[in-house]
Amino acid sequence: MVTETNKPMNVGIAQIDITPPLGTPLAGSCSLRAANKILDRLVAQALVLEQRGRRYAVVAADLLGYDERMVARLRSFCKARIGIGFLLCNASHAHSCPDAYNEFQIYTDRRSLAARKRYQRDLEFKLRRVLAAAARQLQPVTLRYGTGRACFGINRRRPWEGEWAMMPNAKGFHDKTVTVFEFAAAASGEPLAVLFSYACHPTTRYATEVSADYPGVARRIIEKRTGAMAMFLQGACGDIRPNVVQPGSRPPRFRSGTQKDVDRCGRELGEVVTRVLRRLMKRLDPFLAARETSVALPFDRLPTAGGLRVFRDTNHEHAHRVVWVKRMLRRLRQGGFDRGLPTDVQFLRLSAGQGLLATSHELCNGYAPLFQRLTKGVALTVLGYTNACRGYIPTRQVRLEGGYEGQRSIYNFGLPAPFRPSVESVLLGAARRVLR
Repeated sequence: MVTETNKPMNVGIAQIDITPPLGTPLAGSCSLRAANKILDRLVAQALVLEQRGRRYAVVAADLLGYDERMVARLRSFCKARIGIGFLLCNASHAHSCPDAYNEFQIYTDRRSLAARKRYQRDLEFKLRRVLAAAARQLQPVTLRYGTGRACFGINRRRPWEGEWAMMPNAKGFHDKTVTVFEFAAAASGEPLAVLFSYACHPTTRYATEVSADYPGVARRIIEKRTGAMAMFLQGACGDIRPNVVQPGSRPPRFRSGTQKDVDRCGRELGEVVTRVLRRLMKRLDPFLAARETSVALPFDRLPTAGGLRVFRDTNHEHAHRVVWVKRMLRRLRQGGFDRGLPTDVQFLRLSAGQGLLATSHELCNGYAPLFQRLTKGVALTVLGYTNACRGYIPTRQVRLEGGYEGQRSIYNFGLPAPFRPSVESVLLGAARRVLR
């Protein structure tokens, strides 16, 4: 592990607009939703940290997710051009934003696909610019830390009619912790950046309007009250979404929210963060360290050509499943399937007792306490949606139960099979290696 003795820490920050042009496909629904209105300006933000000559960077962006190939190119750029040896790219995962990867879709409209590729190329250029800008503005800082709780998120897995349905489940697990880090100028005490994290899908509403969803509302509240740049980091929210339900539904069922719902959720989160900043912060001695690894999460039994054709014939009414079969057959003709899904696991220590533990993909919330048990004396802020977003990572329990996160989402992501139940032990083993 690269470690830093307890020396002064420098931080640089920068922000850039990444709002897509109208007509750019929005992500998160496996159907064509071209943006026809802009409600929020979307942003990408960079935080560069330096201690004893070593640099680390955190990027937060209003995106559904990243393409791991883009992140690999950004890492090469950071190392070669601005001396950054560790890069963590976290996406808010708002479903009213574009994607930075080729999300599995059932449409093939060439104009839409071309618009998405243009956006992705422009985005990569802007991410390079914002990282370089942050690295040019390094200054000594102090670091404070605190936590609160927000309650607008809810577990979205409920047993219903013999299966696990996507329905509100107040008894389901949800770590409601809101983590807050404040970086302030050492000379003046002026807040420069507020890093805050919560685990909840930004799926308050589904529409054709570009929106940062609740993280955008929370950011604006925090920035107005502190004058600092507010950066939202998405937690392990794979099975958590806003508690926005159909009035009178029994049992409760989710509905697509309105802007009032977005404002309510964002306002709650923003108020929690500002309350923590006023009353509940602890001064930390910066102690930077980083370790990262990659692990292949193992797929269960891989499909055969014959099995795929039978599945197609019995699922012909599901368009996205038919497309999935076509793509799986093509992969078989081209040489077969990978045995697992490459997954980054990163640990960025900020002080002796606090750090960020991040993984790729849609991490289910049950991993937050599982990761925390791996380390003593270090409070972990657990993040998903980092560096890549190519499927759900279920716990062993969620995988065995099935449902969308445990099994059915493979068709939307184009994965060849669900994970083995051992996915949990494999991921915990990788986390243990970076935490030791």
